[in-house]
Amino acid sequence: MERRDVLRLTAGAAGGVGAVTLAPLAFAAPPGQDAETRSLRGELPPGAPDFVYLPVQVPRGVRELTVAYRYDRPEVPPGTPGNALDIGVLDERGTGSDAFRGWSGGFRDTFTISAERATPGYLPGPVGAGTWHVVLGPYTVAPQGLRYEVAVTLRYGRRGRTPEPVYPPERARGRGRAWYRGDCHLHTVHSDGQRTPAEVAEAARAAGLDFIVSTEHNTTSAHAAWQGLWGEDLLILCGEEVTTRNGHYLALGTDPGTFVDWRYRARDEAFHRHAARVRRAGGLVVPAHP
Repeated sequence: MERRDVLRLTAGAAGGVGAVTLAPLAFAAPPGQDAETRSLRGELPPGAPDFVYLPVQVPRGVRELTVAYRYDRPEVPPGTPGNALDIGVLDERGTGSDAFRGWSGGFRDTFTISAERATPGYLPGPVGAGTWHVVLGPYTVAPQGLRYEVAVTLRYGRRGRTPEPVYPPERARGRGRAWYRGDCHLHTVHSDGQRTPAEVAEAARAAGLDFIVSTEHNTTSAHAAWQGLWGEDLLILCGEEVTTRNGHYLALGTDPGTFVDWRYRARDEAFHRHAARVRRAGGLVVPAHP
């Protein structure tokens, strides 16, 4: 089954708006059906809001949620930004930071979440009943506009068991007072990197590094992905590259599982509040790029 809708925002209506919410995709667990898909088509104009929220009404009895999306990429003149559409998801707890369940930006076109496992960039856990929100982030929109389609599939059945996350230890033996070499800004397949955590740890040891910091774009999913990869010769710290619309900064050495929201611009004067959250979690705030 499929539900289609079209969202057209005029540039005037979008001006000064940080986010809009679409009409919800409604599901009702049908008797004897293992899976159900709903889809939506929309169009965003140049000057679209930073975030578009698609509510998904999830009934009881769901064991797995899958989201797939696509969008057009028309040709544009040299020097003109083309279409780039990010994606993530918030669970039934609302649209605040506490509801975060994952973000892949523009690096994946599909993701799946269940109690047992999740696509890199996303957090495993029960697919609870209530209103979830697929988050679309039009990073740039071509002059022709951006046409997109989102398909949400729910699979019904008994939930599995969510594994307890295992985070890296806070200490390694070290060499006492000495110079230590490390990499404070790296990515794996949990955001836009090409290597797995195991491959990154192997490369760090080959390079003679003493420590590395996990700094994925706008997600904490890699914090629990390093089990068995640390050791007395390699300290692995948790963090995040907070990728806002107006710049990137690193949250370095935060408590494992600490998520720092990125949904704001400089004009919102929210940076100080999020920087304070990093410091409360034991971390440092460092610019990510010149």
